[in-house]
Amino acid sequence: FAQDTVDNSANTFAPVDSDDSRGEVRTTARDRVGNMRDARERANDMRERNREFKQMHTEKKQRLTETRDKVRAHKDNVRTACEGDESSETCTVAKKEANGDGLEHLQAIADNMESLAERVQGRIESFEGEGKEEALAKLNEVLDQLSDFTSRVGGLDAETVTKEDLEALAQEARDIWKDKPKFGRALQHAGMEQVGNKIQRLVNALESKGIDASGVESLLEEAQDLREAGDLQGAKVKLKEAVALASQLWNDN
Repeated sequence: FAQDTVDNSANTFAPVDSDDSRGEVRTTARDRVGNMRDARERANDMRERNREFKQMHTEKKQRLTETRDKVRAHKDNVRTACEGDESSETCTVAKKEANGDGLEHLQAIADNMESLAERVQGRIESFEGEGKEEALAKLNEVLDQLSDFTSRVGGLDAETVTKEDLEALAQEARDIWKDKPKFGRALQHAGMEQVGNKIQRLVNALESKGIDASGVESLLEEAQDLREAGDLQGAKVKLKEAVALASQLWNDN
């Protein structure tokens, strides 16, 4: 329920007491049409950005899979090449090739993590509400760490990187990404806050038409209590119920 839709729907049912009011209603109608057009354009832009992201993310996931498969294949090669004599030239060459592939895989991991984090950042920035700043703060910490990590990985030489280097960097990547659930939950909080605000605007519009929307408000309060208690799934269910009830009230009247 976009704010423009709610606010302007309320205006549609406002009483017209004079000829002057008719001009105001016509202006309101033009504004409503303009707002709807702007909303469609924003939706189209969002769909296009989503399409581009999905295409880009598909390519990065494919690269991630390909580099991981190469790493696994080279592990078998190293095992075979070094069997019986780890000091042989064949073993040394196999290890160097495996380390080079390991570095390429780490670069793919870093690239993929950055892409996902930037995608989440775009979603959070489009939200409103108290949870937004918390989510952005947590995500910005991760983005800073990822930027530094990617820079260091990119500065390594495939010819000289060692197995120990790769193992240390792989652990660092896991440590960075372990915060993902935290900003993921913050993202959910911010999203629910925004949905709740939109439903509240619809409640206000319903009440301006003289419609009793107390049932919707009760569901909103329950959702808020559940969210504060950490039950995000329960809060989501209550918000869906609130949306359904508000829609029914609006359509029935």
